[in-house]
Amino acid sequence: MILPALIALLACAWLAGRLGRRRLRLAGVALERTVIRFLYRRPLESLLATWGVSLVMQQSFRMIFGANNVQVNSPSWLIG
Repeated sequence: MILPALIALLACAWLAGRLGRRRLRLAGVALERTVIRFLYRRPLESLLATWGVSLVMQQSFRMIFGANNVQVNSPSWLIG
């Protein structure tokens, strides 16, 4: 009974990995063709463009999945 469930779980994980890699590859190709290709000879602008794209991606992930703020308490010896 456990073996078929384990095989199904591994098959789902394998399929998710394949689909995830394919989507990531397509996103990378799209980014290279739309943004980075035009900045090959300008290293500073390409660095700034990729940094800007990373900021846009980070904010979009925050909007989609939400920002989980974790409360961190200071140690007692730091409190004056």
